[in-house]
Amino acid sequence: MWIKCFIFCLIFNQVLGFDHPFIRQDSISNQKFKSEFKSIQLIKNEKKRLKLMGEFINNQVNTGDLFSNYSYQLFNEDNLASIWLDECGKNVDNLLKTGDISLAQQFVYRLYEEQIPFLEVERLFIQKIQQYPDDPNFIELLVSTYIFNGNWEKAWYQRRALDMRFKNEQGKRVLEFASYIFQSQQWSLASQIFDYLIKSYPNSNQRPRWQQMSIAAREQVVLRKEKPEIAEVRSLISAYQKLRNERGDNAISMSSYWQEAKLYAYQLKQLDSAVLVLNKGILLTQSDDNLQAQMKLELGDILTYKGKKYDALIQYAQVEKQVKDSPLAYEAKIKTAKLYFYTGDFELAKELADILKQGTQREIANDALELSLLIEDNTGIDSLEVGLKKFANIKFMYDQKRWEEGDSLLVLLTTENKQESLQDDILYLRATRARQKGDNALAKEIYWEIFKKFPEDIYGDDALFYYLTLADSANSEPFLLFIKQYPSSLHLSDVRAMLNNAKK
Repeated sequence: MWIKCFIFCLIFNQVLGFDHPFIRQDSISNQKFKSEFKSIQLIKNEKKRLKLMGEFINNQVNTGDLFSNYSYQLFNEDNLASIWLDECGKNVDNLLKTGDISLAQQFVYRLYEEQIPFLEVERLFIQKIQQYPDDPNFIELLVSTYIFNGNWEKAWYQRRALDMRFKNEQGKRVLEFASYIFQSQQWSLASQIFDYLIKSYPNSNQRPRWQQMSIAAREQVVLRKEKPEIAEVRSLISAYQKLRNERGDNAISMSSYWQEAKLYAYQLKQLDSAVLVLNKGILLTQSDDNLQAQMKLELGDILTYKGKKYDALIQYAQVEKQVKDSPLAYEAKIKTAKLYFYTGDFELAKELADILKQGTQREIANDALELSLLIEDNTGIDSLEVGLKKFANIKFMYDQKRWEEGDSLLVLLTTENKQESLQDDILYLRATRARQKGDNALAKEIYWEIFKKFPEDIYGDDALFYYLTLADSANSEPFLLFIKQYPSSLHLSDVRAMLNNAKK
């Protein structure tokens, strides 16, 4: 709960512009702050100097100006960093007295934003824990400090220690922490934490959920490898099967059929096994329309890979009917359009794409628009359609996760293609693959090439946006260029946020 409260308060303050005194910035100039500070330090009479310094500090605490990197550096230069940190500790104490720990967590986040040395902040809270060993709030704040700085293992060590003191909570704090770690995509640690919960609270009614989350986290660790070991994949499949054997087919374990089928299809290339598993899962999920629809979509994809076009179309049509006018229904429609595209039925693919680009959710509308324009620019002449069919086949390979085959065909198409109309599409696909493979230097180079050559085409703003995500944020010029050139882009708010963060 503390994580949710903290994030809510932080967003609330940022969005509505409310400032608590301890997070105000620049209420007086840095120069004035420095002048007053240095003038006090020059006073020879120690008693008078200490008295004035105390008054100065109290005043800066009240305005919030004390708690900045600039003031920390001034205190540190004169070997007074310990005094500065003591004031931070006092401020934390006062905030905790309000009974709202999220206010203290906002202050900790402020110290992180101000780039106060991590070791100093860590030492501050360790001292507080030693001073008040029975107060769990200081451990919570130390955990927050570790999380903000990406020290996940240290955060887990403290969270586990706190859980051992509060066994009567049945792992409540650990579960919340585990969910946060999972959402933060720290997969290996997430699996470790869920395993801890399973072992520590074997009689909990949440144990099946923890088991499934642990397996899901392990799966992410395995699948993020360039070439997962077959033994690792089979171990995951066995884990899903064991989960169902232990717990039976219930609401929690149903989605494991879906996960298992994807492992068979995309990692082991055992499409028949994947179809069998999915058909069983679909049969057992009669009471859950959404989950059943998701499984049918997956089954349609796998049937597509098996070359069973019309069987796949039947699955997509069933989803459209089953969950009409829902995001899953629109996903079924775009999959249908892409299937027609992959198999060379460009006219049918474009008709569907033109319908979808009008009023569906953002991601699907964008996909539909790109597909429609791609077909429009590369059909009508037989020679153009030859290149488009090759490009469609490459996209099909990538959708099947047949990465090596797709990469080889993309290299071949890049060297032999003479169609100006396909150039931006090929370049964009090359950049996307480079980024997926971690070759950020190549991706950045290609994204910039797309922007320079095709600034007004559909990939113009996307290419510049992804270029910015890989670029040095210290150089604000390309960010300002994006804001000026693409004022209506869906990426605009993200670019502004990146620019603002770079200025801090």
